[in-house]
Amino acid sequence: MANAYSYINHFYISDDLLPIGAFFRTTPSYGVAVRAHQAEADRLPNLHLPVASHPAPRHLASDLMPDTEFKVTETKSTSQAARRVAAGDADACITNAEACQAHGLRMVSDLIPIRMLWTLFGPTRFFRI
Repeated sequence: MANAYSYINHFYISDDLLPIGAFFRTTPSYGVAVRAHQAEADRLPNLHLPVASHPAPRHLASDLMPDTEFKVTETKSTSQAARRVAAGDADACITNAEACQAHGLRMVSDLIPIRMLWTLFGPTRFFRI
């Protein structure tokens, strides 16, 4: 489980699960994506651009869109953020390259890989606490 998962606390604070290991793995690169037919990033609206994002990479918006005023709507995942753009519910999203491709979007910013900590959980019935 990625440690950026919104409800990872439910896994750590559980009578049924126990963290049994952790490792680092780089995620697919993140960036700002738009619908395939939408304007280039420098031609996107500069005032209160609706951007969908999972809470974890939300802070990247300022780096990825330095000259744009935006309003971030939080989503449960980067895939959900991409789905919102594909459906026309947001003009842009912060998502990873895989979700961008899966939903027919186009990246319009630099790409940033994230070195993520992942935790392995196992059922407590197999481990002594």
